[in-house]
Amino acid sequence: KDAARSFKIFVVPPPVITVVNPGNGMISLTIPSNAGHHYQLVYKNNLDDAAWLPLGPVVLATGVTLTLNDNIGANPQRFYRVEAVD
Repeated sequence: KDAARSFKIFVVPPPVITVVNPGNGMISLTIPSNAGHHYQLVYKNNLDDAAWLPLGPVVLATGVTLTLNDNIGANPQRFYRVEAVD
C-alpha cells in the first residue's frame, strides 16, 4: 500500500567565512554559528595529508558568529574545515 507524507525542505545559502590576516602568521576565521552548539576547527597543511588535525579545543558558540584564531607561522598555506560537534 502506498503512503504519502508531508515534509518541509529548507534551502540555505552556503556559509560565508571571513578571514583576516593581520600579519605575523596570525589568521582569524569568523564563521556563522548557532548559539549553544559546539564547533571544532580542523586543518591540513597539505590537502594530500592523511588526516585533518584539531586546532585547539571544541568551542561553544555564544552568538550568531564564532571567531577562531590560528598561528600558521611560516607555513605558506593551510586548509581549514569547521565541524559542528552537536
